[in-house]
Amino acid sequence: MHKWPLPQTANPRGLRRFRRPVATLVVGVLAAAIVAIPALARASTATLSTDKADYSPDQTVHFSGSGFGASTTYAFPVLRPDGSIVHGDGTFTPGWDLVTSDSSGNLAYSYQLDGIQGSYVGRAYPAGWSGDWNASPVASVTFTDAVANLDQCRNGPFGTDSPCDGTDTSPYGWVNGNAGTTNSHWREDDSIPYRIRFSFTATGTHTETIEWDTTQSGQHSIDYITSYDRTWTTADPCAGVTGCGSPTTFPIPTDPNVTAAGVIQQAGNFTCFNCTITGVSAYTLSGTYAGTSQTSITITFTTSVLTPVLAWAATSPRSSTGERATLRAASAAPTTTPGRSTQTARVATRTARSSRVRSPARRPSSPRSAPRASRPVTPSPTPPR
Repeated sequence: MHKWPLPQTANPRGLRRFRRPVATLVVGVLAAAIVAIPALARASTATLSTDKADYSPDQTVHFSGSGFGASTTYAFPVLRPDGSIVHGDGTFTPGWDLVTSDSSGNLAYSYQLDGIQGSYVGRAYPAGWSGDWNASPVASVTFTDAVANLDQCRNGPFGTDSPCDGTDTSPYGWVNGNAGTTNSHWREDDSIPYRIRFSFTATGTHTETIEWDTTQSGQHSIDYITSYDRTWTTADPCAGVTGCGSPTTFPIPTDPNVTAAGVIQQAGNFTCFNCTITGVSAYTLSGTYAGTSQTSITITFTTSVLTPVLAWAATSPRSSTGERATLRAASAAPTTTPGRSTQTARVATRTARSSRVRSPARRPSSPRSAPRASRPVTPSPTPPR
């Protein structure tokens, strides 16, 4: 939450300065008018801002405002890309919220996203706003919920290697769908390539959090993440992406929970095409290895294009009986700081719930979770013309 200083609408010393030379009523009226003009101008400079220009699905948008009337209530509708307006409290019911400024004319408002991707507009209107989007707002701000497509590599059934380089035939290669025994032959300890193809509406700095299932009822699903080409060296994350290239890498940190469980994590890198990774968070573990758990990590990067690509791989667990027993028995309470970048509140590639990945080699009957479907929406009361 940001607090913004409110421009002074009247300066007592200024009033004294204008009034001090008053000799007649006419001069006094003129002086009052001179003071009133800048005061009115300042009262019309209400502004809105968001804590980020671009968000990932399921994040919370934090609005800040300054220059509003003191202790005044405003209608605060947010127009979504599909033309609907819903409450920002996470219920996603049709309508808008009321927000009251403080005694200095500052206001703050939090709005929960729901996976509707594209451009949003947040506005402040007088409290009695009728729902007519064509009415002039007191202040307005735009932001985006970027599109991120998660793909994994289907390398073909046994005896039919598919390179995942763009020359593949359907249903193999880079796909949004699951990788299972009928379309892939990933073995235990193989690292399965993944990529995210972004479709941003603005360049600059972005964050993305990827999350995967670590254990299910004590059985390991994914051991760790590593370089996209550790196992499948022919995989090309740029396949089918126009203008993709200029890769840069960033070391994937060692997961202390993995090493504590007796697993040797192979060193690897995130690879960013047409982008540069500037930081990677610590891992966040939800749950414990003895039961069901998920692990996530946040990547911060900059890009000068709208369609960068991020690539990595997820490693299936080995089949050693002793190792599996160690994993089941290990205490996996997090020992690192929460993995949320300062740029993001709760991303979740949870683009991913699209980014949850499961081991198709080990558990073909339980493929990774599909991307979260958008919640049904209701059109705004009076859509913009």
